[in-house]
Amino acid sequence: MCGHRGVAARAPENTLAGVAAARRLGLVMIEVDLRLTADDKVVLHHDEHLGRTVAGRGRVGDLPLAALRGLDAGSWFDAAFAAERVPTLRDLLAASGPDLCWNLELKTDPGDEPRRKLTLVREVLRTLDRAGVGRRALLTSFDHGLVAAVAAMPGAPRCGLIFGERPQDRVAGSDRVAVFSMRYSLVDEEAVRRAHAVGVEVHAWTVNDDAGHERMKACGVDVVISDDPGKLLS
Repeated sequence: MCGHRGVAARAPENTLAGVAAARRLGLVMIEVDLRLTADDKVVLHHDEHLGRTVAGRGRVGDLPLAALRGLDAGSWFDAAFAAERVPTLRDLLAASGPDLCWNLELKTDPGDEPRRKLTLVREVLRTLDRAGVGRRALLTSFDHGLVAAVAAMPGAPRCGLIFGERPQDRVAGSDRVAVFSMRYSLVDEEAVRRAHAVGVEVHAWTVNDDAGHERMKACGVDVVISDDPGKLLS
């Protein structure tokens, strides 16, 4: 079981409060979203723009880390989380304890230059390497070309392709990836069987009800990603 954006039903998404909630639940893995700031720091944030989960305006990629650090990342969820701030990848690793693993989604936007994408990858890999925790990380993205490039790098962590639509028979770069992360409505027994036949795990997102959870288990998926894994586990 994997918590989506931390534990999105119980704490503000992509915050350290979500990490703490995941640890209290005893989760094995959480999924979070990684973006690059204007000064090439890696932070946890889903959307291209501020405003939905973090107070402020503008693109995350246009702001330096110091500016993001001062913004409220929790009050939108509940006043009790008003002290939450936008964490860095280093903050995430430090708060996770010795056992929690991460599905790190690399967020890119239309118009991003190849240099910027590779800078995001370089900084993520450098941070994981310095912390000595690369084996606990799974790098995923909707940007399949980027994932294929990362997967081909010597010593890269496990990598996965994210699918919001049903994948074709041949997927570019899939010979090097370990995971297909699929919208759960796309998952059936045949999709799982075909992935497993080539040594690829299937992670299903975002499953928030018992019926969906039972169907994913029946299909044989390897990991269920949920906003409220505690509810499904109970």
